[in-house]
Amino acid sequence: MKQEIAVCQQANKPSIAIIDIGSNSIRLIIFLGLSRVPGVLLNKKAFCELGKNLQKTGVLNQEKIDEAFKTLEYFVWLARNISVEKIILLATAAIRDARNGRDFVQQVEQKLNVKIKILSGNEEAIYSSMGVVNSILATDGIVGDLGGGSLELVSTEVLSDKTITMPVGPLRLQNVFEEKGLSGVRNFIESQFKNVNWISPLLYGKNFYAVGGSWRLIARLHMHLTNYPVKVIHQYKIAADEIASFCEKVVGGIDKIAEKYNIPEHRMIGLPMAALTMLAVIKWLKPKFVEFSASGLREGCYYSLLPKETIFEDPLLSYAKKFDENGRFEQRGETFYQWLLPLIQERLTKNSKRLLEVSCCLTDFGWDDHADYPETSRFERILHLPVVGICHEERVALALIDYYRHKDDFKADQYKHYHKLLPDSLRTECYVIGLSLNLADFISGGINRILTDTYIQRSKYALTINLPKEFPVEFKKKINKTLKSLVKELEVEIHLL
Repeated sequence: MKQEIAVCQQANKPSIAIIDIGSNSIRLIIFLGLSRVPGVLLNKKAFCELGKNLQKTGVLNQEKIDEAFKTLEYFVWLARNISVEKIILLATAAIRDARNGRDFVQQVEQKLNVKIKILSGNEEAIYSSMGVVNSILATDGIVGDLGGGSLELVSTEVLSDKTITMPVGPLRLQNVFEEKGLSGVRNFIESQFKNVNWISPLLYGKNFYAVGGSWRLIARLHMHLTNYPVKVIHQYKIAADEIASFCEKVVGGIDKIAEKYNIPEHRMIGLPMAALTMLAVIKWLKPKFVEFSASGLREGCYYSLLPKETIFEDPLLSYAKKFDENGRFEQRGETFYQWLLPLIQERLTKNSKRLLEVSCCLTDFGWDDHADYPETSRFERILHLPVVGICHEERVALALIDYYRHKDDFKADQYKHYHKLLPDSLRTECYVIGLSLNLADFISGGINRILTDTYIQRSKYALTINLPKEFPVEFKKKINKTLKSLVKELEVEIHLL
């Protein structure tokens, strides 16, 4: 297929459209540029249910074929109007398994002048795994991508042969349920897992990474039930026995859940089926935790396009450094980091040093907000940064660091419902980082040259900060409170010269 090479006019960067033709829905995501932290220019979804009744009929849903074609026509038209550099169309279980799947693909390709790649179960699993391992750092376990028609399992081990696809997507299981009831669904899922010959005790106790809209809905419902404070699905992590107990409630009480929560009808029908599949996963794989991922097949396809040197970057640091490049002054994150590290490094763990470096790059966050803009809103914005490679604990830590940078208030009572997500030691480290950032920012006004002219001398029991001669005496008095708090936490004397 001949692709028009153009530039996205909205951002003056090349963009890539990925269209995922699934059993339940068709998704369009247009990614902005090729970056370790993908920017999403456009994200659209249509529930076409091509795989509905596939288990019974063996063919695509005849009532939805025209709707699916019009959706694809619209998505391709959108992508071309944005002048994307490349359009990638991927088809999964419904197209792969239906007798008329390739006929549908051929029709779309001819009429829309596109090329559709029909993924094998193994390819689908690999893409999903790439989406997870590149958005969740230090993965160790099994990725499971539950689509409308199938479940793909794949190990996070590099070049692993532990992959399988099973016809246990909610749309297919709904057909089994209509014929044989819940017990029949359980038996059908069990029969599929018995065929996975690579399951062994060596896998027990690892994590299970759950991908797919139905499983994300289960995570969202669990958040509501437990009043969990961080409303971010990606890297929501729950003990396996806890999510198993919740899934049993979903299976046995979907009507009550539907009354309490506003669940879309197309999701409500498949929710018990997704819960039964999760129960089978936990029974057979015996994970210690289930961690939900918002990144899957589409993101994995995108990551596969990145240069090797880019894919090995830390996504959180990449995001922070890119933010720093667009700050008020010249890039100051590295200057702040190098100035503060000798001051507090003895109090920080390896991961806390990473949080310090990120926070240094984010010191300009919200600088142009209105003066009356509430600090709680900035806290929430940092908590929900559009970035991967950051767990919920780290999200809370970064938000607290920003709070402590502006307020010397360790208790932070208005955020106490977040405190339970952090170990006490980490919250103390966040306090130290926040106080130190306040000190550096107050002394320098955010200007690199002023900070580099302000050097620190450290002995065993004391710190001496040599201030620029222009620094007013009155300002020295204003930072005394911050200094006293730092003295207490660092257990050293601090002198200003």
